[in-house]
Amino acid sequence: MGKTTIVKGDTFFITGGNFKVHSQENIENYSQKQVIQKGAEKGVTHNKPKTAKLTDLKVTKVEGPFDKDGKLVTIVKKGEFFTYKATPSRKPTASEVILLKWATKNDNGKVKELTGVSSHNQLSKEGKIIIGIAINQECEKAKIYAYFKKPISSVSIEVKLGPLQHIIVIGTQNHRGDTSLTNPTSWFRDVGPGSKLMFALQAIRRVRLNKDLKFTVMMCEEGYKPLQIKAVKDTIVNVYGSRFIQVNSSQQIINYINTGDINNSSKITVERKNKVVKQLIFYCHGLVGQLALGMGLTGDDSEYVIGEKEVSKFNKEAFTSDSHIYSFACRTGLGNPEIDQSIYKTRISKSSSSGVSTMGIPISHDEFETIQMPLLSAQSIAQKLSNQTKAIVYAYLRRSDYEDTLFTKDELCFSDYMKMREGNTDIKPNSKRCGSKYDYLLRKDYKLTEADKKRWNEWKQIDSNYKKIDDAWFDPDGARHNVKAAPSPVGVPAEMQTFKPMK
Repeated sequence: MGKTTIVKGDTFFITGGNFKVHSQENIENYSQKQVIQKGAEKGVTHNKPKTAKLTDLKVTKVEGPFDKDGKLVTIVKKGEFFTYKATPSRKPTASEVILLKWATKNDNGKVKELTGVSSHNQLSKEGKIIIGIAINQECEKAKIYAYFKKPISSVSIEVKLGPLQHIIVIGTQNHRGDTSLTNPTSWFRDVGPGSKLMFALQAIRRVRLNKDLKFTVMMCEEGYKPLQIKAVKDTIVNVYGSRFIQVNSSQQIINYINTGDINNSSKITVERKNKVVKQLIFYCHGLVGQLALGMGLTGDDSEYVIGEKEVSKFNKEAFTSDSHIYSFACRTGLGNPEIDQSIYKTRISKSSSSGVSTMGIPISHDEFETIQMPLLSAQSIAQKLSNQTKAIVYAYLRRSDYEDTLFTKDELCFSDYMKMREGNTDIKPNSKRCGSKYDYLLRKDYKLTEADKKRWNEWKQIDSNYKKIDDAWFDPDGARHNVKAAPSPVGVPAEMQTFKPMK
């Protein structure tokens, strides 16, 4: 909306010809005294308003998109500017050039005028009106309109946007990831049936909740049995219509991201430039300084590791200008390897001699202090990923907890007690896990409420979906609950942190 403000004094408009004001809406005059209108010859007339004819110009043709070298291209990238040309029915005046409007229609949506762009119109030597336009919304195709009065389909140009790719990486799972246990050394027990496929189940959940994105899912094959891989593949491909690829090294993952081919180690390919990565998600183990996709029972590195050296191989041209990377791995947003269980460290602040013992051994008196260790997140693998790819990266500083992937402890306790109530003698209550919360369900005089019945019926439906594949529980619906932050290290944020490219 334009605005003219007059602070004080008189204002005069003098013209040798007609003075016309045209408004698409109301014209309002306000005065603290009188509103005076005088017509010296014919007085003041009040006629039915006519639509103002701003110009007789029409657009006969729209051309584009052209790149910065003036070359006509077939595919544009989201967020990047390309040049478009409008051919007018005659040579326009300078004032008419800025009257030309532009509009876009993304996919099968509505035509939307591009406001505030007409002032950027330029008249070329060949008499065409040119402008730079970027498609900022995610879509497969768009129509570009140029017009003076209203947009019409016959005077437009359709452009295709390079398809965007969404990628999920599933790491190997060779040890148990129950981070709720108080003894950290027990985290590395042989993987249990409920957690063997936890990374894969989280990936399936993501695909299920975003069916329209058509993910490419890469699964590290080490440690999984053929039937387990087959179950994941069949679900990804046949149920949700996404793509599935088996990989056996971090290099194959990097190859695919850069080239679209796990066996092509080129820096970048034309195919990848035309189909850039919008989203990259990792479900795997992690350590400070690395995505440990192949971490085994001892936490050893493997051919699956993605550390600083591997990150340097990612090509930023493979990613969109607004791509996102999610790391659901432990501590990948943390840069200080000394921080393991807690951010706080006790150390000796002062030591003094207290003499010698009867055995002649010097005795010292130590004073201790607790310090807070720096996070050093700017040195984390998450930050290095962001710097290299120019993507926004989201990562945990704490360990990531997959414990609730299939069910929560409370859901499992309720299920056990209801099964016992119905006469299943093979199940015994786990007092350590459940306490006495559901003891009332075993009382003979207790009558189930409607809420109890509803919850039990819903759970039986969920339970019937589970199947065991080579000693691993699998659900074709994927995880029921998302990944969360574990309790450790103490003192660091529980929420995922955001990492943006640093200069």
